[in-house]
Formats: sequence, C-alpha cells, structure tokens
Amino acid sequence: MKIRLKFNIVVTIVSCIIIYNSSNAQQEPMYTQYMFNTLNINPGYAGSREAISLYLLSRSQWIGLDGAPSSQSMAIHSPFYNDKIGVGASFTYDQIGPMKSTFINLNYAYRFRITERSQLSIGLRGGINNYSIDLTDLNITDDTDPTFTNNSYRSFLPNVGLGAYYYTHTFYVGFSIPKLFETKMINKDLGGETNLDKERRHYFIIAGYVYEISSDFKIKPTMLTKIVTGAPISVDINMAILYKERFWIGAVYRFGDALGAILQYRISENLSLGYSYDMAVSKLNSYNTGTHEIMLSFDLDYMPKGKVVTSPRYF
Repeated sequence: MKIRLKFNIVVTIVSCIIIYNSSNAQQEPMYTQYMFNTLNINPGYAGSREAISLYLLSRSQWIGLDGAPSSQSMAIHSPFYNDKIGVGASFTYDQIGPMKSTFINLNYAYRFRITERSQLSIGLRGGINNYSIDLTDLNITDDTDPTFTNNSYRSFLPNVGLGAYYYTHTFYVGFSIPKLFETKMINKDLGGETNLDKERRHYFIIAGYVYEISSDFKIKPTMLTKIVTGAPISVDINMAILYKERFWIGAVYRFGDALGAILQYRISENLSLGYSYDMAVSKLNSYNTGTHEIMLSFDLDYMPKGKVVTSPRYF
C-alpha cells in the first residue's frame, strides 16, 4: 500500500510538470508584454535604457481554469562605471496548480560601441531557481491520508545564462539562453533520489523597430521566438502604434496559441502603465475567459558627465 501511494505521488508530480511544459511550450514564464520585460530573458539588456529602470509585472493566465498559471515579476537595472557596464537583478514567481517556481537572477552586461548610434551588449546571468510542489494543495477524497497532508517537494537549482543585445535608438535584435545548464530536478523524499524533470535549455530571439509615420504617429513591430527541445517553436509577433509619444496601442499574436491587445500610457516622462489582454485560439478557449497582464515601469534618469540621455526610450 505504501509503495502504491508513493507511485501515485510520483505520477501526480510528473503529470503537473508535463501539463506545465505542454500548455506553455516552455518552462520559462511567458509574457504578452515581452517587449517591455526584456531583462527577464536577456541579460545583455541590462543598462541599455540609460536610466535606473524598474519594472513590475503581474500576469493571470486562463482566468476561470482551476490551477491556471500566474506570474509576478520584478526587475531593476542600470548603467554603471562610465556607461560601459550594465547591472541588474530580476525576481519572478510563477505558479501552476500545486507547482511553484521562484527565479532570482543577477545580470551583468558589457557594452561595445559599434557606431556613433549603435551598441552591442554582451550579458551574463547567474541565479538560483527554486521549484516546489505542495501536495497539500490538491483536492483529495480522504483528508486524513498522511501521504498528502504533509508532503512538499523542493529543488534548488543554480544556473547561469548568456545574452547578446544589439541596439540603436530605433532598432534592436537579441539572442539569449537564460538557463545554460539543463540541471536535473531531484527529489530525495520519494524513496531515494528521484529525477522529476530537468531545466530545459531555451533559446530566445527578439527584434523590434520603430518607424516614424508623422510627427504624431510611430509604428513599432516586434517579434519574439522561443526554441526549446521537445516543444514546438513558439513565435510571438506584435504591431503597435504610438501616438504623440504618450499612448501605445497594439495587437499581439502567438502562433497557434493566443491573440491579444496591448495598451500602454506614458503617465509622465518617467512613469508608464501597461495592460494587455489575450484569448486562447486553441481548444483551451472553451475553458477560460482570457489572460490579463498589467505592468508598471519607472525610469530614473542616469546622466554621466558629458552624456545626453535619449528621451523617449522606445525599448
């Protein structure tokens, strides 16, 4: 009986991980407003806004579906040491059902001047990822079953990541691997060491461009591609219009997965508020009422001697 209970626990845990990987096509949290949340996927982005930048973002996915994913993210970064170096830190909390993930990362970037108007930034990331599954959160038929009343499983996994980010005032392109090592998630409480899963290596490609239509209107297309072994390639495309340097409105499409809209208002020179809504275009559309995401960003101008800060900042 005890062996059977342990087997059921393993099946439950593995099922949670499989559902998580399949529905998201990745282990990394996804964001509709990815173009404003770049540090989370590319350490080369650190310091590129020429300001001390703070981002707060909250995402509630697939509203109405029990155990649906939710994510909260915070990041701060800034230029450092005569504008050649960028530093930053990011924190992300992600939950789906009984599985919780916490990512804490420190980012470092060194920037090379390519031309008068362009730079290449090479970034390095180091951090720790905490994965946990709490079986006491599950709905069970027997509340007195000791197997489920005091069982939580946790893995602390250190990792490093790399990224390259090339940018001008109106264009950017980047490539990154946020987690370089495919570290195994090991649990030691299931009768010896049990391999639950492993962190899979993700590859991200991003690009964006701002085109001026008139003095009042600009258009900004962006793209994000995610590649991970064992899952289909995921491609997000966005097209946004900027009105009078204040108001962004755009549409985003994630191929085969979701269609959404993005709004962002520049409250002041330094403060912006963003919101997005997307709905599934897959079979999941029948089981939820969509996904909501809200973001707040703040820039504190950083101006080394002799340096002129470009404003507004489009990326």
